Amino acid sequence: IQDNLTAFMFEPDEHACQALEGSEYIERIFNVGLSSSERESLFNLCRDPAVSSLLEPNGRLLSRFPNARRFDVVAKKKINLSTLDKCLLDQRQRCDFIKLDTQGTELQILKGGAELLKSTVIGLEIEVEFLQVYRDQNLFGDICMHLAPIGYEFLDFINVYRWERQKFTDFGQTIFADALFLRSPETFSKMLNGVSLEIAHDKSMKYVAIIALYDHIDLLPVCMDAFRPFIDTDDVETIARLHRSMSRCRRRARASLNMMTRFMSRLFGIRIMPLQRS
Repeated sequence: IQDNLTAFMFEPDEHACQALEGSEYIERIFNVGLSSSERESLFNLCRDPAVSSLLEPNGRLLSRFPNARRFDVVAKKKINLSTLDKCLLDQRQRCDFIKLDTQGTELQILKGGAELLKSTVIGLEIEVEFLQVYRDQNLFGDICMHLAPIGYEFLDFINVYRWERQKFTDFGQTIFADALFLRSPETFSKMLNGVSLEIAHDKSMKYVAIIALYDHIDLLPVCMDAFRPFIDTDDVETIARLHRSMSRCRRRARASLNMMTRFMSRLFGIRIMPLQRS
C-alpha cells in the first residue's frame, strides 16, 4: 500500500530523523517525542536502543528473563515533547490511522491527542503490555478503558510476544502485544453524517482498506450496509468482490491447515484438535 500511503512520523532523535527523510511515503517528520503535554524530559537510552524509553526499566521484573542487560540505562538525554493535538491540529481531517510503539508511554500520547481522537480517525495499532516492563507504565486494560468511551473497540491482537525464563521462544509468559482498536462500522457511519459526501466516501473506502489489510473480512458485508449512504453501486460491487476473493483464500488456507493437522496426527500417532472459536 506504500504508493497510497502518506505518513506523519515522530522521532526525537535528530540522526534518526535524517535517516527517515528518504522514505517517499513520509510527508513530514516531527523532531519531537510525544506525550500528554509540551515539555522537556529525560529520555532513558538503554544498551539496546530499541528498548529505550521515557520510563525507567523495571529491573525486578526483567531480571526473571534472559538478556535483561539490554535494558540497562547507559545514558540520559534531554528531549522535547509535544502532543498529537499540537502537531496535527491542521491535519485532523487527513488522519485515518495511528500506530504507536513507544515503550510504555502510549496512554500519555493518547491523552495528548484527545481532540484528534474525536475526529474521523478510523483506528489504531498500539503496542500494549500485560506486565510492567517499565516502572509505573500503563497496561493493556488502561488503554482499553481510555479508548472505549470515545468509540474505539478492541478488535484483535496482531502479534503476541511471550518470554520464557531461560530463553526467548514462541512460548512462555505473555508480556506484550500489538493490539488493534477500531471504530465499529455502525459508529463510524454515524460520524460520517457530519462531514461532506466527498470526505464520507473517502473515509468509507479507507475503512474497507484497513479491515482488509488486517484480514477482518467478516466486517466487509457490514460496511456495505453501514456505508451505503456514502458509496455508489460500483463501490458496493468492489467490496463484494473483495469479500468473495478473501473468503476463497481463507477457505483454502483452512483446508491446507486441516490437511496438515491430519497428516501430523497420523505421523505421530496422536490426535491434534484444532482450536475452535466461539
